[in-house]
Amino acid sequence: MARRAAGVLAAAGVFAVAWCGPARADGLSPGIDAAIDSALDEALGQPDHSHNIDSTDIISTSDGSILAYAGKVSYFSNGTYVTVPFTGEMFITATGMGSGTAATIQWDAAQSFGGEGGATDVSGDPFVTGYLDHGDGTSYHAFRYDTETAQTLDLGALTEDGTSIGLGVSADGGVVVGAATVDGGWQHAFRWTAASGSMVDLGSASGGAHDQSRAMGVSDDGNVVFGASDFQSTIHSGTVSHAFAWTVTGGYQDLGVIGNNNSIAMAATHDGSVIVGGGGNRAFRWTAATGMVDLGAPEGAAGAGSIATDVSDNGMIVVGEYSTSNDFLGSGTSVDNFGYILGADSGAGTMHAFRWTDAAQGGTGMADLRALMITSGVDMSGIDLVTADSISGDGQYISGQMTTAATGTSHTVPYLLQYCDAFVDACTSGVTTPQQQTVSVQELADARAAVSGHLDATAGLLLGSLAPVSGPADAEFFAGAGSITAGAHGRWGDDNVMLLGGVALTQQEYGAVDVTQALVLAGGLRHIWTGGALRPFVEAGGWAAPGIAMTFSRDYGNGATTATGTGSTSGLAASLYARGGVIWAPAAGNELVLAGAYQHNWLRTDAYTESSVGNPFPATFSDGALATDILKLSLAWTTRINESLDLTLTGALGHAFASGQVDGTMAGGGTVATAAQDYTLAEVGARIGYKMNDQLSLNGFGFASTGTSIGTHFTVGGGLSFRF
Repeated sequence: MARRAAGVLAAAGVFAVAWCGPARADGLSPGIDAAIDSALDEALGQPDHSHNIDSTDIISTSDGSILAYAGKVSYFSNGTYVTVPFTGEMFITATGMGSGTAATIQWDAAQSFGGEGGATDVSGDPFVTGYLDHGDGTSYHAFRYDTETAQTLDLGALTEDGTSIGLGVSADGGVVVGAATVDGGWQHAFRWTAASGSMVDLGSASGGAHDQSRAMGVSDDGNVVFGASDFQSTIHSGTVSHAFAWTVTGGYQDLGVIGNNNSIAMAATHDGSVIVGGGGNRAFRWTAATGMVDLGAPEGAAGAGSIATDVSDNGMIVVGEYSTSNDFLGSGTSVDNFGYILGADSGAGTMHAFRWTDAAQGGTGMADLRALMITSGVDMSGIDLVTADSISGDGQYISGQMTTAATGTSHTVPYLLQYCDAFVDACTSGVTTPQQQTVSVQELADARAAVSGHLDATAGLLLGSLAPVSGPADAEFFAGAGSITAGAHGRWGDDNVMLLGGVALTQQEYGAVDVTQALVLAGGLRHIWTGGALRPFVEAGGWAAPGIAMTFSRDYGNGATTATGTGSTSGLAASLYARGGVIWAPAAGNELVLAGAYQHNWLRTDAYTESSVGNPFPATFSDGALATDILKLSLAWTTRINESLDLTLTGALGHAFASGQVDGTMAGGGTVATAAQDYTLAEVGARIGYKMNDQLSLNGFGFASTGTSIGTHFTVGGGLSFRF
């Protein structure tokens, strides 16, 4: 899989000295930046500090399945400026992109590494590399962090008091490469291996005493190191820098230049046989057979400066950025102690992402990525793809930064893109963001809470929620529309003890879920104390809905429009409850009931995979369990209108405390996890009964349930009841 120079791409916040352009800023809008501040308070254990996201990097790991962030966050603590590296799958949920946006962060294995520094690269396992304060406050050492064991390993330096920075890590974490200072303050590429536990000085390509080098990355298999090395020019005075490849057996190989005297290698295929980067202001692709090949320029942008940032495993697809300023790379091929390319800038021109495929083999050559997406049918109105930072091994997924109509041109947001042509297996083109994916999965978490919440209202009908608490034993057969429901319920007993129960078949739809079929079984036991007009009562019971058939859907941004992912599954919902209250019966046939209840609902859903039809980023969701604890206060009034008619009105307010989360794996985007939200609920209902004779009554009823995040459900119908 392609390994790019992540340490360079991580330099998003320092565009003045980084090759990436001003539009990248810190890659985040003010509202999102504030949200990360809040999340990092907890994740980094630094509450009440003002954070500054100096650099964030969106990285597609070895199989292209995870979008991870690596970077560093800075804050002031007791008057001291502290910089802490972090990584993790960070998915942003927000209601908007402007200043003051209400936003939350869902972290998956967010990590800090216990020191000042920054993260620069994440491997597929993943391992993390970067730099950490060595402890003296003046020098940094490269590190390797294992996210499975949470162990940080100091990789040392090439000299006793030297500085080092890790810029690339192999897929298995066994090889870390980067740059380190040597005697005299010069900078050399290094290669560290887990097998040896030591850092090896790779010297420079020319071997000159004062010539420098820096390793920008390493192939996934750890065998090929790539970067740039300086040496004295034989053409004119001064230092030049050439891209290189280095192997244990072959040492340095000068990859050459295009046009002027500078080039730098930025990424390589899994085995290092294809290397890409920039030289002479032009993106290049190098193989042993072809040498360094200029990738050209997009149509209508002749002479544009460009740099390649990543390449697919087979070497056939290259991505990167181009700028119409034609000074994209400039002379910037030296790397400072923080992984930034010095002296490089995109100039005044606007940066755009490109995708290259070989025109000689039916490809497009270098093509503007946004234009390709439009050609494939994706609405890109108001969207500009600013960078293409990473590509999955199979070439199917590309990640980078983009601007939208909401962000404006001064801030970017990360994107995940899928572009389909003859070089990629059959798929559906689309572009989305981690933020949009998380919002869509949050809707699924809310939908799961809605299933148990609204089925609870249906079960309430079976337990007599629309009937007087006191009254004769009876049974009713009923049917309703809205949420289509049919069934029977009844109560048996005397004035003191009642057995309650019922069964119903229902079909319901609310928000992101369609309950295509649910059989609800309910039962309870009620005890009423005898006395005067004021009588207390208690009740306990439960309900279950085995074998629920459900279809979930989630909507997410796809370019400037919306795509929908849909999948069907089955599950089980159940509840246990207890309630108690008081009945006030001022006259025969009239009663006012005030009650409080506690109940515990849960829903179990089976795993399912969404259809990919019209869904560029289908997700697979694992088995899940959602629990909800509800506190509810209810009021019911029954009155006899005349000898034949009676009326019951009910209402309830409550709050649900939810626990559990939805875990999904999005195609190209890795794990997305969102927690269920607490919600406030309300229920209303009415029943009117017409007494046909001493045994039979015709009833009309309606009830509805709603919640702050679960939507609304209602049923209106009628029934025939029999008194025993």
